[in-house]
Amino acid sequence: MRFRVAEIIANGGIPGPNMWWGAAGKDYYKSMVDYFRVRQPWTVKATSHKWAAMVASEDTRIFYGQLQPREKYLLHCLGAFRAVQEDHLPLDIITDLDLEEGGGRLSAYKVILLPNTACLSDKAIENLRAYVSKGGGLVATHETSLYDRDGIRRPDFGLADVFKAAYKAEEDHISVWPNLTEGALGAGSMQYLEHPILDDPLISGCFAESAVATAKINRATDFMGKAVNVEAKPEAQVIVLRGGTTSDVQWPALMVSTYGKGRVAYFPNAMDESYFRFPMRFQRRLITNAMRWVASEPSPIEVEAPSCVSVTCYEQRPAGGSRVVVHLLNEIDTMKGKSLTSGTPPMREEMLPISGIKVRFRDRSITGVKLQPEGKKLAVKNKGDYLEVIVPTLEMHSMVVAERNER
Repeated sequence: MRFRVAEIIANGGIPGPNMWWGAAGKDYYKSMVDYFRVRQPWTVKATSHKWAAMVASEDTRIFYGQLQPREKYLLHCLGAFRAVQEDHLPLDIITDLDLEEGGGRLSAYKVILLPNTACLSDKAIENLRAYVSKGGGLVATHETSLYDRDGIRRPDFGLADVFKAAYKAEEDHISVWPNLTEGALGAGSMQYLEHPILDDPLISGCFAESAVATAKINRATDFMGKAVNVEAKPEAQVIVLRGGTTSDVQWPALMVSTYGKGRVAYFPNAMDESYFRFPMRFQRRLITNAMRWVASEPSPIEVEAPSCVSVTCYEQRPAGGSRVVVHLLNEIDTMKGKSLTSGTPPMREEMLPISGIKVRFRDRSITGVKLQPEGKKLAVKNKGDYLEVIVPTLEMHSMVVAERNER
């Protein structure tokens, strides 16, 4: 139950421990309240640290779902969210209404992520164009903007001019046991060209491990998932090709471009859904590296930690000051995810501590950093481009609190 409370706190909620044990649960209830109370000073009036935002579209969930199972769209959102969480980038969730509002609502972010946001209104598209043209970064996947807000198919992407792409058709390269297909290893496989997004040892380390390596194709990986065939406009740079091994026809799998002052990365391949279904590490890094590339500024907070550590970042303005609060939640489950027969979550009997987590700040106004609620002062090291602290040990939940000069 403490872990549940910590999870709520780390994600900006207010825990409400239940009283269903009645009088016998009084001590339990008090222990949960006490656990929250010692963390409360760093949660009051805290707002999310703005850098990237992912759109969770109710219009797409409902109206795109008329054509295919509704959960299909949610797999795109879950896959994208998982990738960003595992690479510890600050992320907000925004909605169709935020896109409709546009203006200052979008300009707070350096990156907008559209995981197969198929249904977009004309107003949302107009606001996204304005956002990118003024210097915002956009990452989109698959059939984003191919339908209007009511699920009516457009002749082409509503954002075709932003993507620098024209829609042709959809292909299916999903390969699930026992119905395995060669498409995932041939027409569905991906070949990588040269670009900073791809210059990553985690991606290149997958080339030799890929099944398509047997075809003697350098810089290639498998791909299992849905994809759309698009024609890339001359202004776009195609940096990953689909069908780059045994197929006679090659289609863009990842293309980048500029629009006004902003940058755009568009994945015709449903990289997000594929990462949820068939998680391969190069897919995660393609998504997050694309976000880093389109952003006009790097993430102001970076965390080097195992993927099992959940990271959320907040701003807080106490009286006479300003601070950044980085929540670290240890999600290691020693029960291996096994549930009880009733279907409830597994009971956690222990926590495996994690050591050596590095938290980096690009904010030079920081005057001191502590680990809370432990009250432990952390040594701040100047690393040139950023300031770094090392968390000696993370048990279940702690906060790296960086105080800074008022700006």
